Amino acid sequence: MALAGARTMTNGLALARTWSRDWGGLLVLARVAHSLAFSLFALFHWGGESQSFLGDLLFAPVGLISAMLAWRASRHLALDPRTRRAWKLIALGQIAIWLGDILWFYLEGVLDVQPYPSLADVCYLSLYPLTFLGLLCFPGRQQSREERLKFLLDALIVMLGSGMVVWYLVLRPTALQSQSDLLTTITSVAYPVGDLVLLLGLARVSLRVVLPSSRRALQLVAAGMLLYVAADVAYGYLGLQNLYEGGGPVDIGWMVGGLFIATGAQYQYWYASRLRESADQPDGRPASSLLPYLSVAVGYGLLLSASRDMAGEALQQLIVGAVALTGGVVARQFTALRENARLLQRMAALQDELTYRAFHDPVTALPNRALFREHLAAALARAGQQQEIPALLFLDLDNFKEVNDTLGHEAGDEVLRIAAERLRRCVKIGDTVARFGGDEFAILLSGVADREDAAQVAERIAAAIRAPIVFQDRHWLLDVSIGITSSRGETADELVRQADVAMYAAKNAGKGRIAVYRPGLGTAPGSRAELVASLRPSGALP
Repeated sequence: MALAGARTMTNGLALARTWSRDWGGLLVLARVAHSLAFSLFALFHWGGESQSFLGDLLFAPVGLISAMLAWRASRHLALDPRTRRAWKLIALGQIAIWLGDILWFYLEGVLDVQPYPSLADVCYLSLYPLTFLGLLCFPGRQQSREERLKFLLDALIVMLGSGMVVWYLVLRPTALQSQSDLLTTITSVAYPVGDLVLLLGLARVSLRVVLPSSRRALQLVAAGMLLYVAADVAYGYLGLQNLYEGGGPVDIGWMVGGLFIATGAQYQYWYASRLRESADQPDGRPASSLLPYLSVAVGYGLLLSASRDMAGEALQQLIVGAVALTGGVVARQFTALRENARLLQRMAALQDELTYRAFHDPVTALPNRALFREHLAAALARAGQQQEIPALLFLDLDNFKEVNDTLGHEAGDEVLRIAAERLRRCVKIGDTVARFGGDEFAILLSGVADREDAAQVAERIAAAIRAPIVFQDRHWLLDVSIGITSSRGETADELVRQADVAMYAAKNAGKGRIAVYRPGLGTAPGSRAELVASLRPSGALP
């Protein structure tokens, strides 16, 4: 555990150094220092008689910084449109918070009045629908019917648990106070209802499978929103008892919540800057699965707390027993879920291994015939949209049988691995090198201008294969016969046949040669001299 903690600290310091070279990262680091200073200010009451005024003043830049970073993330072109829209709505919610803080500071700090409700409350309440819509915009994996049902049940549990707390601490006491006017009562109720709406949005993104590019950022945003909700509930509860004081410990929740949201926005931007489009696909992992269990724990904790003053001894004992029983069932279910998750991971790993073996050669680790044909079909499908055309090379190692006959098949396998590695180094990323069987290989060049470009690649391959192979204190010299063809509208099967014909024509012409396919090649061509003249010896450029 100590090693894991040290690794986490090292990664955090490395990330901080990276962010310090970006203005968004510098803002986050400044917010960290600002939040720490505010927390000490609030806990130790450093403001004295001006505590409330200074506390409101320190909130002035908080929402603006979060809004700037969220808006910046919404402008990153590496993110999909739905994710950008989500961050734009979150940014608008943070702007609403900032405007509310400015108005509240002006009313309380400058005018020395505390109207409730006021325009500041309109801004604060705007946070809830804007953030809720933003959370709904984050894209996720399409869910099956069973997954949707599971999500609805989990969301229901989360809402019931949080709703119990909000009802017991805020809504119920607010309803019992009859001296407030209607507008004040509506505003007081609107805050906890907004918190419940916010929790529903958090449950949605926390229990669904989201894109890897947004997962960690969403976790940070969720933590910030949960601190907002906790601070709202504490503010409502203390406000009903006239115990709330501006610039006090409750404000730390809003302050640190804003820090988490700003950090999430910066993390989204930083991750998007490193993002590869092929990697940003839902990978099956939800952002979190603990919320339903936490909600159950919160609900029962509230029940135990309330029962101390409202129930007799016997009923209290029964409630404790029921809580313990439910806790045991939940713990057992959670253990079973973890076991199932580990089993699914092992099954997924096994499936990946089996899939890899089904499409790769066990000796050289190259793609096999089946995977090669899939890549060829995909290249032909793309060819109609590009100027370049796919080309096919078929190779046969000349004199390879002598290695097997002299040193055995294990030595032959090692020579094949060496040859496969040389072939990999001769092609570019995106090309496919495959072993068709025995000493035959196939290469798909994903895009070439014409067959002469493919012939130059073939010359490079021939030179690489002819380089001496040192094995068991002996130097082995191999050569290669290569057949070339390229797409002119043919099917995948026709291209494979053409490359095969060209390769055997090169081999029959004396080995160590390169043949470019043309109609009639190898089929009663006339004299042998004419066939040899249509070929190019390995190493002879035109």
